[in-house]
Amino acid sequence: MILHQPNLLLPSIAIFVAVVCAIYGIATFILTDNRLRRLESGTPVAAGVSIRKGGSLLERLASRSLGSRLAPSDERERASLKLWLIRAGYDSPAAVQAYYGIRLILAFGLGVAALSIIPIALPRQQANSMLLTGALLGGVIGFMAPVVWMSRRKAVRQRQIREGLPHIIDLLLVCTEAGLGLDTAIARVGEEFSTSQPVLAEQLNLISSELRAGRPRAVAFRGFADRAGVQQVSSLVNLLVQSDMLGTSMAGTLRVFSADMRDHQLLKAEELAQKVSAKLSIVLVGCFMPALIIAIIAPIIFHIVATWQDIPM
Repeated sequence: MILHQPNLLLPSIAIFVAVVCAIYGIATFILTDNRLRRLESGTPVAAGVSIRKGGSLLERLASRSLGSRLAPSDERERASLKLWLIRAGYDSPAAVQAYYGIRLILAFGLGVAALSIIPIALPRQQANSMLLTGALLGGVIGFMAPVVWMSRRKAVRQRQIREGLPHIIDLLLVCTEAGLGLDTAIARVGEEFSTSQPVLAEQLNLISSELRAGRPRAVAFRGFADRAGVQQVSSLVNLLVQSDMLGTSMAGTLRVFSADMRDHQLLKAEELAQKVSAKLSIVLVGCFMPALIIAIIAPIIFHIVATWQDIPM
């Protein structure tokens, strides 16, 4: 459509270049500001995090684009972002570069899509006034959409870890009480839960692989806690590391922690049950109160109207 209208070609090209420059400048400003804030806050970076296999073709293409330039140059910030991506389920060595590359590709793609669709969908006068706004809006949405997606994916994975951790601990307790060592029990539990708890099973298999490769047990456990980002996992790892250092029984440690987890789940269920009555009362008031008010006030209103109609004017 734009190509058939020469008077719109040059403005559209100028708007596209302006949008690209604006998105790149805003992205650079935001990322620089985030780097300064993270460096000033002194965000700790875990040393036990492990990175595994490479990514797909799209990830490699995105990592070789402008995403490599926007990626943090500071090692602490890069490690912090890498840990955030790992908690969301992306553990490729080029995950950071691919993350920024995908953000830029989406920003440019949605900006170009807006420039192409607006002249077709809107009249000429409205299209001329909406080109810049639509391109900027599409670029911003494309640049921020991966952030929202990764945050949501991270929250879902952490919820799955919290819900599946008691079952993992129970089976670990059964295996250790049956005479298996902790390393063998971890590998066995990872195989058993590969279908029902794929996130935790993947982490347990990764721990087992690290232990077989010669990584110290404490480092492998702390890496699991860092990758999970869940408080219950951190508490379990601290107990296991202390028990290993002091030489106490792993079965006893797991039994105590399992009982504590069950009590915590019971208290959480009771808390949710106590909230049901309050939430249900709001629904009942919202649904039944208008009907009750109408049923009570309607006869009075009809009586008043009938009375006023009988009064001679």
